[in-house]
Amino acid sequence: MKDSKKSIKLFFLVLTCTFLSDFAYGNDKDSLHLLLNKTDDDKIKVDLYTQLVHQYMYTDFEAAREYADSAYHLAQKIDYAYGEAWSVYYGARNLASNNYFQEALDELPKAISMLEQIPEKGKEIAKCYTLQGWTNKKLSKYHAALTDYDKAYEIYDNLNDDKGRATLLLNIGTIHNGLDDMKTAKKYYEEAKTVNKKIDNKEGLVYVYNSLGYIHELGEEYEEALIDYSKALKLAEELSLTPIQSTILHNMGLTNMKSERLDKALECMGATRKIDVDRADELGLAYVDMTIARIHFLQSKKATNISALKKAYEAGLKFDDTQLQKKSTQYLTEIYTELGMYKEALEQYKLSSILKDSIANKDIQLKVKSLESKRQFELAQKKEEMAQQELIFKNSLAYESKIKRILLSGLGILLLLAFVLYKAYRTTLSVKKQLLVKNLTLKQAEEVLGQKNKDLKKYIELNVELEQFAAIASHDLKAPLKTIRGFMRILKQRFYKGAEENYKSYFDMVERSAKSLNLLVDDLLQFSKANSQALNIERMSLEGIINEVKENLDFSISQSQGQINLEHCNIPLYADRVKIKQVLQNLISNALKFKDAERKPIVEVSSWEDASHIFVSVKDNGIGISAEHFDKVFEKFTRIKTEQDFEGTGLGLSICAKYIKKHKGDIWIERNEDHGVTFTFTISKSLCEAQEVSRPTMGVRKACA
Repeated sequence: MKDSKKSIKLFFLVLTCTFLSDFAYGNDKDSLHLLLNKTDDDKIKVDLYTQLVHQYMYTDFEAAREYADSAYHLAQKIDYAYGEAWSVYYGARNLASNNYFQEALDELPKAISMLEQIPEKGKEIAKCYTLQGWTNKKLSKYHAALTDYDKAYEIYDNLNDDKGRATLLLNIGTIHNGLDDMKTAKKYYEEAKTVNKKIDNKEGLVYVYNSLGYIHELGEEYEEALIDYSKALKLAEELSLTPIQSTILHNMGLTNMKSERLDKALECMGATRKIDVDRADELGLAYVDMTIARIHFLQSKKATNISALKKAYEAGLKFDDTQLQKKSTQYLTEIYTELGMYKEALEQYKLSSILKDSIANKDIQLKVKSLESKRQFELAQKKEEMAQQELIFKNSLAYESKIKRILLSGLGILLLLAFVLYKAYRTTLSVKKQLLVKNLTLKQAEEVLGQKNKDLKKYIELNVELEQFAAIASHDLKAPLKTIRGFMRILKQRFYKGAEENYKSYFDMVERSAKSLNLLVDDLLQFSKANSQALNIERMSLEGIINEVKENLDFSISQSQGQINLEHCNIPLYADRVKIKQVLQNLISNALKFKDAERKPIVEVSSWEDASHIFVSVKDNGIGISAEHFDKVFEKFTRIKTEQDFEGTGLGLSICAKYIKKHKGDIWIERNEDHGVTFTFTISKSLCEAQEVSRPTMGVRKACA
């Protein structure tokens, strides 16, 4: 009787869990926690833990990870194979949803392997491959993503799951879209449309029509684009899919603007704006208001919404949206030019050019990354194919040998001699065959190696040509620059005093620009040589190098009333004298340059060592650097302060980083407790392993080796 009551209680608990957990997927975390506290069934607890991961993964990463771990450990404890595998999947999904893409990729093969051991879990395996494909796509590993999607598609196809097939067709089309293969993308979108129509999946059709509209828009087929967008919008309104409605209306507005239907474009943008206001979508509103301002300008050629464009640019900064920043500055340039506000137009044009170059660089980096990913993927595929062929060959040989043994054993003693001769004959053929295969493999390997040597030679020649080009460009640019600066000084001496204030600023701007360009040419030449120059290792005194730097910077030290203090620097080290001197001169001159107006600059240079490296630090009491810029300052052309504040090209610290890297060391920044920052770099002791020298110790720290 007691067992019967317990069974009935458990039955109703499972029913309640099923109902409330489905509800909880929508918005009720409390229901899941309540069920978790009520049940004593460990399997149900595992399932509830995974549902809580789904609830928290978009709002609280750490909480979702804890629930995934709890589900995994409990499933292991009770030997619940499906719960163990599914908790790994949700843990990976939580990682991917929070941009930990590589970590997610490390976990998903484990979930797939576990699920493959459980019968009738094909759909779950397909979901794992789909998530793996999406994650590879986020890492720009497009060809790996396509392979994952193909595996998932094959599973859905075998299960006759048309909805799963339709989703994957859309995803595959999106990847080809990202690879700029619009023809192939359109083919997959059309196939996805056919499947979604077959199963009457209206939500899937919304995304398909929107994607097809985008393809037509890129091809300037505006009528076809508007037809597809209209179909997508109608279905989205029918299904109350508010976020995608905003996207579709915005796309329709842009298409109407491109086809010069400005009134219709304003109507679409107005509808988009209403949705974005209701959703409190700040970034979406910035795009919409920017486009509306652009349309008003095209209609009237009057600047009615400059403030909207400025707000759009600020939103781009806030959300780190480079495209929004670039578009808003382009539109402001056009409006200021039309109004005759050339100074403001020039400022916006410069900013737009910088953003355009930044986007172009990112696109190039993504394409290079995609090509490298494709190359690695193809190499992995070839390796796998070769392994499979080798396995087939070994199995064939083993099978053939087994058959021969069975046949020959039946001949008996009377045919012993014939057997021996036959065996010897077959063995000879087998050896010849293996030798032939090995020779062929060796020949192919030699051909691959020869090709790689050719590629390496071309790469070296290209580097030499680039360095020569930098040197020639530097020489050829310096002559006209010198002429420009000379004539500028003459013009300034003659006309500067009597000129109006705004014309004086033009004189100063040209003079500063010529000087900056001259510095940039010098730094570009030095930067181009930084990788190719070999190290000239010699024994030297760190204190001696610093004294030479002080002599070179004597004018800067006197002008800034600065002070250079040394601590534990009277020791020898092995390094390239010229490069280390340049690194120290750059760091010390920066410390003097970026001084605080209220303090005299004090620079402290100190050194110490550990078992493998020598450490040198340069500490200042200047204006300092924000922690968010610590990594950026070592990148090319990075300037934290504007050229109106301080001179420079943004290449100095990048060159320093290259030189330190060649010394097998590292360089970094730390904030001081009071004022300024401390730059620290290391030099590897392995540079002087060929010359074993005993080194003294000084004070608490060891002396540099």
